Amino acid sequence: MRSLMKQASKIILILFSLLLLSCATTGPVKQYTPGRTIDRGVYSITGPPGGGWFVKTRGGSIEFYRPRAPSGSDQIRISPIMSDMMEKEYRYPSEEEEAFDFVNLMEEVVKKRAKEGDCVLREVRKGTTTIGEKKLHFLSSKTSGCRGGPARRVDLLYLFFPADFKERHFYLCFFLNQSSTVEGSLESADLTLLKPVIDGLRIKPQIEVEAEDAKECFQLGVTHMQKGDFDQAILYFDKAIETDPKNAQAYNARGTAYAARGQYVRAIYEHTKALEIDPKNHSFYCNRAIAFCLKERYDEAISDCNKALEIAPRDAGAYNERGIAYARKGQYDQAISDYTKALEIDQKYAIKAYFNRGIAYADKGEYDLAISDFNEVIDINPAHDEAYYNRGRSYYFKKEYDKSWGDIKKAQSLGCPIPSEFLVDLRKASGRQK
Repeated sequence: MRSLMKQASKIILILFSLLLLSCATTGPVKQYTPGRTIDRGVYSITGPPGGGWFVKTRGGSIEFYRPRAPSGSDQIRISPIMSDMMEKEYRYPSEEEEAFDFVNLMEEVVKKRAKEGDCVLREVRKGTTTIGEKKLHFLSSKTSGCRGGPARRVDLLYLFFPADFKERHFYLCFFLNQSSTVEGSLESADLTLLKPVIDGLRIKPQIEVEAEDAKECFQLGVTHMQKGDFDQAILYFDKAIETDPKNAQAYNARGTAYAARGQYVRAIYEHTKALEIDPKNHSFYCNRAIAFCLKERYDEAISDCNKALEIAPRDAGAYNERGIAYARKGQYDQAISDYTKALEIDQKYAIKAYFNRGIAYADKGEYDLAISDFNEVIDINPAHDEAYYNRGRSYYFKKEYDKSWGDIKKAQSLGCPIPSEFLVDLRKASGRQK
């Protein structure tokens, strides 16, 4: 079974890595009040016009979703993308080259998705345009006749590079998807939904840090981290280190902030600096392991977790992170053992450990055990959309299609994007459309 974290291509996992960060928080689905501005730390944005929208935040990203009569939906997603300055600064000497690479990669994803769903790919276009005062690079596509899927689907992706993106290594992806089961509709994207959102985008300036005391700067950085304002948090951690170059906690926290921005090589560097100053701090090893894992350097992640456990044998977080690295390597028995140990040590990790263990059981094909763990997650957090989705997949593989549909509908109602290829397979296997 391909889990939620494995279902997408490697490209998508890299580009939308903020959605997968273990430190990122997933907000509840809420009714969106038209005209309301949402603050996401690095940027603020006003949502789409009209009523009936629901909104969900994930890390630095925002997702808007609206069911559309008679049958279909509109979805807008805004995601921050971070270039890793240590790896890409010289590979992409200009905005245009980075945008060109991104758009070409996404074009391959679109073609692959259409082929897998037996869709007719009616059009793919890419280029550069201007909306208001913003220069945007875009990729648009139209598909129809997907096996068991919508009669029409249009997708539009815009990339926006702020003026200071070279300094921040940060740009935004606007993604509009519209689908309908009504043949003949959706000949083009409804830009009246997306243009006001792009016009309502405000990038926050890099504010000058005024605090001088290292401890005060560190605490202010932590406060901004908790709000998801990683740019400002890094500025405060910079100031704390400038004031106290031996401040290991500031290096460690700065590493976590860089990881939250998707800059994993820089995060590894920062955690390494923290360990040079304080080599006996088990949490520094654990945090560097997270960055190694996100960078797909799983053996190094496991090694760091081992070192953390040598120092603190009851570090539940180290067991959980080592379990993730083992699972990514396909060593599911070791992963399950580590998740179980984390649960035994500290129930604070209950949601993470049960969910991760459920994924590992499902990937092993042990669907009853996977369902049991997803049940535990849902008992603790009834709004955990990914638990419903993955439980629905487990029911699908058990051929319990009614239960699978029930979970998929629930996941959708909570804002979880369901892969179109899975919906196609479920419709075909169950003999029903929804």
